[in-house]
Amino acid sequence: MGTILICLLIFFLPIWVLPVGTSPFETPKVILAEVLIEVLLFLTLIKTKFSLKSFLNPAGLGLGILLILTIIHLLFFRTETTFFGNSFRLQGVFLLWHLAAFWWLSKNIDLPSKVYRFSLFTLTILTMSAYILGGDINGRAFGTLGEANSLAAAAIFFLPFGLINTPRWTKFVSLFLAGLIILASGSRAGVSALLIQLIFLGLLFGIRLNLTKTLITSLVLGLTTFILPIWAGGGWYENRAEIWQTSLFAGSFSPIFGQGFGNSQQAIHQASLILNNNVQYQFVDSAHNIFLDFWVQGGLLGVSSLAIIIIFSIEKLLVRKQVRELLILLGLLVTLSFNPLSVAILVFFWWTLGQGLKS
Repeated sequence: MGTILICLLIFFLPIWVLPVGTSPFETPKVILAEVLIEVLLFLTLIKTKFSLKSFLNPAGLGLGILLILTIIHLLFFRTETTFFGNSFRLQGVFLLWHLAAFWWLSKNIDLPSKVYRFSLFTLTILTMSAYILGGDINGRAFGTLGEANSLAAAAIFFLPFGLINTPRWTKFVSLFLAGLIILASGSRAGVSALLIQLIFLGLLFGIRLNLTKTLITSLVLGLTTFILPIWAGGGWYENRAEIWQTSLFAGSFSPIFGQGFGNSQQAIHQASLILNNNVQYQFVDSAHNIFLDFWVQGGLLGVSSLAIIIIFSIEKLLVRKQVRELLILLGLLVTLSFNPLSVAILVFFWWTLGQGLKS
């Protein structure tokens, strides 16, 4: 049953669309994700004996900091969006608790042996949706994710399932479908992530560089993409460099505890008024960078908890030579460094980190 729930969360959630709430794309995904995670948690609690020892590691420390921080936010930083988030994303403390639970629970559940079949199915549906549903005002396809960059991030996530330890035809089809999706989405972050994933594979299987050096090289290349928004400049609307600058300033209002999870919209708007930049005239409820989002909402404690969890997972994935999961995490770190966060992409991200908890 656990495997079925995990598969639903990973392979069905991104294509789930229902005209419910403010957004037919995001709202039903959040609700479905929370319900499935709650069922998974219930089944785990009645079947598995709780052990405090499993939390006595760096990942447990990161989780502990994160949970204590959310309690502090509910007690001292609470606004109308802290618990459930705003009506468009529903990404408040409540969803964060679910994602943290999913991260910890997923370590005990394996995916089916021929999981690439599921990824091909979802990639196919995403490709069809990208070309059937059309594009946004800029002509960029959004598919069943409702947002172009999130659609590209989904392709980046599913691609490694079809590339690692699979038949040759699966590699070709997966790469072809992912390429079509990224092309239709017009996502520069998606293109960057795809190139870095291909470089990773080239270094590892072409040049035969060892896994650790391959990952370090790829991560360094990933860091260089941070200069792209500054180098490319940007227009008036959703200028990444301007939003990042505003978010960095917004986090300085409460550098230790942050402004509270779910409160990024208010914090960024307040900072934009002080800076008197174009962000004040736009609806911006995300820093468009997962690390800046944690900085704005969770301060140094939030960023530290996320960093601890990521570093611990990478270390364990390297030790066990889990190439597929490292490739996925590498791609997601690039895409999540530029984009607002869809719940489906967050589920992908926390599931991947959870693979580093396996014993």
